[in-house]
Amino acid sequence: MQLGTARTTLRDMLGTRGGGGTWDDTTCDLYINMAARLIWRKVLAINPGLIAVDEAITYAASATSHSLVSGGTFKVDAILAAFSVPSAGAISSTNIPTPLYPSEFSDIEVFNASEEPFINNVYRTGYKYSILALSSIAIRPIPQSAFPIVVRMVKVPTDLSAPADEIWGGALSGLHDIVVMRAAQLASAKVKEAARLWQQFELEAWSNAQESLQGTLQTPAAVRHTEASL
Repeated sequence: MQLGTARTTLRDMLGTRGGGGTWDDTTCDLYINMAARLIWRKVLAINPGLIAVDEAITYAASATSHSLVSGGTFKVDAILAAFSVPSAGAISSTNIPTPLYPSEFSDIEVFNASEEPFINNVYRTGYKYSILALSSIAIRPIPQSAFPIVVRMVKVPTDLSAPADEIWGGALSGLHDIVVMRAAQLASAKVKEAARLWQQFELEAWSNAQESLQGTLQTPAAVRHTEASL
């Protein structure tokens, strides 16, 4: 589903038509993107493999770390695994990966390549990796030559802005309706909250007005005494 279609569907659910007023494109986009992020997070928690991608990286010789977000083209939501590969490029039948062993950064600096060559009876390369602030990867011991790796990660989804922008593709295409429904729930909640606050304001304003009117219309004690003596 494209963003333009999602906007129209959202307005239909909210009982409005057209693109102006309260539900202009900017407001619709706000709720659709918010809903998309919430659904994305649920998928990430349940089955991150559905939204994971592989990034081929050449870790530079003698580098203490390598940026995963250089250029600022994307941000990282999660790192699922890292592999060393014989040559730079994607995993394939001829570029067979070897899993690297994940480690906490506090432990990785004291790691010796000769330690733990087998983890759960699976041979590892002797290298460990650690992720720093979801923005860079550190490998120990520090490679002394260019070290090709593949990092399996989940990228932060880009907010939709143009009518032709697709919400998601692939395995998540079946969740488009759920995204719009969630957007409608979020928008409706805001409308209900605004209505509740306005109703509360009206009640308080009317209560204050009544008190003021009662005070104005109440007969002063001096006037009542004068009337009684006549």
